[in-house]
Amino acid sequence: MDEHVDPKVVVEAGYDLIGDRYGNLYQAHPTPSLREEYLPLLLDRLEPGSNVLEIGAGNGIPVTRDLARKHHVTGVDISGGQVERARRQVPAATFIKGDIMGLDFPDATFDAVVSFYAILHIPRDEHRELLERVFHWIRPFGWLLVNLAAGDDPGTVYAAEGGFFGVSMYFSHFNADHNEALVRKRRLRDCASGPAWATDVGGGRLQTSRGLPVVARHEASRSLTLPHR
Repeated sequence: MDEHVDPKVVVEAGYDLIGDRYGNLYQAHPTPSLREEYLPLLLDRLEPGSNVLEIGAGNGIPVTRDLARKHHVTGVDISGGQVERARRQVPAATFIKGDIMGLDFPDATFDAVVSFYAILHIPRDEHRELLERVFHWIRPFGWLLVNLAAGDDPGTVYAAEGGFFGVSMYFSHFNADHNEALVRKRRLRDCASGPAWATDVGGGRLQTSRGLPVVARHEASRSLTLPHR
């Protein structure tokens, strides 16, 4: 990747441009994806009125919408265009426009942290730090629901031509074994994970790809002082 290219600018600009197309495709082709398969696992475990952070909330449909029916949701997205769409479509939730790596929350703020198809847009050298921070933001015995990639990509900007909805887009991720190890090292008990095949949006069409969904629970005792490493 060109060292002069800021991958986060690429992601922000890309979703600003394609947000409507991205959302419209799901509405036109409501094919089940990892979102529909794994979100109910979390919803079944959360008490009504829980505080939930969603990283990469996009336009709010369907995950933020479904979470906000019974819970207090804070959605973060790097795309201002997506945040505007989400605020219109899910007025019950709170949305923040920004890079999650530039934000911080007090320890033990959230009962759950959720992220679908977002961490793979963050440079993988930042994934360890992100999960460490998420660990501190989750309350003891709270939940983490994320999908991580199952393949290896040190960081690539894919060209607009024939690519992601006709815009350049950045991806960066570790393989499944590395990602599972990152989760376990954060003292999050792996409750349900493993490589899975899922149908989702890609390249402006529905396609099948391999990913790593993870449902994990914070193991720390409520009386334990969480270490900062």
